[in-house]
Amino acid sequence: GGACSNALLKAIYDTESEINNVASPHMVDAKNLFEDDDDDTVDTAGFSFDQNSKSFDKLSINDSNAISLTWAQLLHKMKGEMQGMGFNQVPAITSSYKFNLNKPFTLVPPEFKAGVNNKRTLLIGCNYRNTRHAQLKACHDDVTSIKDFLVNVYGFPESPDMMTILVDDKKHKSPTHKNITEAFKRLAEQSQPGDAVFVLFSGHGCRIMDSPIDVTAETYDEAILPSDYEESGIIRDTLMFKTLFAPMKKGVTVTCIIDCAHTGVMIDLPYLWSTKDSKKEDQQAKMSLNNDFSFVRCLKVVKTLYESSVFTRIGKTVGAELDKQLSGGDDETAVDSVASLETMPENDIDEKDNAGLLCSIAKLITCQFDDLYSVEEHFDDNGSYDSR
Repeated sequence: GGACSNALLKAIYDTESEINNVASPHMVDAKNLFEDDDDDTVDTAGFSFDQNSKSFDKLSINDSNAISLTWAQLLHKMKGEMQGMGFNQVPAITSSYKFNLNKPFTLVPPEFKAGVNNKRTLLIGCNYRNTRHAQLKACHDDVTSIKDFLVNVYGFPESPDMMTILVDDKKHKSPTHKNITEAFKRLAEQSQPGDAVFVLFSGHGCRIMDSPIDVTAETYDEAILPSDYEESGIIRDTLMFKTLFAPMKKGVTVTCIIDCAHTGVMIDLPYLWSTKDSKKEDQQAKMSLNNDFSFVRCLKVVKTLYESSVFTRIGKTVGAELDKQLSGGDDETAVDSVASLETMPENDIDEKDNAGLLCSIAKLITCQFDDLYSVEEHFDDNGSYDSR
């Protein structure tokens, strides 16, 4: 639904090609980069390729599984690509822990052990071909492009037990509400400490009204739209957190791309960095506390997941902390103690031990509007649409 996937791939390919003197196999007009003709070729990462070929076979990375760009540089280059094509979006990243944005971008942690740990993938693309006024053109191509990148650059396996593809093309399992949430749950259950997990959603996103914090403020949930949203409803970010992130085991590295046009930060994790107000020459990009992250809601989700499980000690601990947070009342008017997640000083970041309450190491790349309120799309839980 957005430009995030193509911008990421083009930024990486252009940088690595320039460094390694690898010419693009086909000359492609940049104006056509994000167009989709629905034929057997896909326009991705700055050149066209047949769906049955390997477009990234010449793009090599070093033994550390890191590319030449840092996280901050990558997001800045993505911003330039998007704005150059007229997209009113800026990349942002939210994370379960504070990590160094000036280190090389990678999808695989340095402690990953081949033959011991696994690389798992969930790719979701919704073109909504059977939904009036909701059809998209390029989401299936996003899945193909990202899959090609993961397999040929990072060595993610294509076997059905390691890679799940949900696409509404009548060839794959459909990206329905049930199939997406079940895939989230299965991925969380199967992933083990040390694994590298990658998740892509390309399709429609929206913002919907949530229960207000107080009478003077409006609050929103972000959501993605499955292929059957008219019948089954939307998938709120709270449901994604509950089914994918919260149950993930400690030591799993999860990277997600949420590629939607009309969203803010799709899933609010404790730490955030956005290119919206960041200048390209700024070399000191830093994650900061995400003011939109609700520590109270996080505790409620974790308590719900564990209080009836065998993890009774965890349930009691979370319950006790939740009681403290809600001592002023049994609602969400209590002040969110987000700062309690900041366990390390600014200049002493240990990525292994700074995961806070969230056990897995989760990073999510998404896109915000440069002026978030210039376009607003609202859906209710039944998928009814209102644009204003």
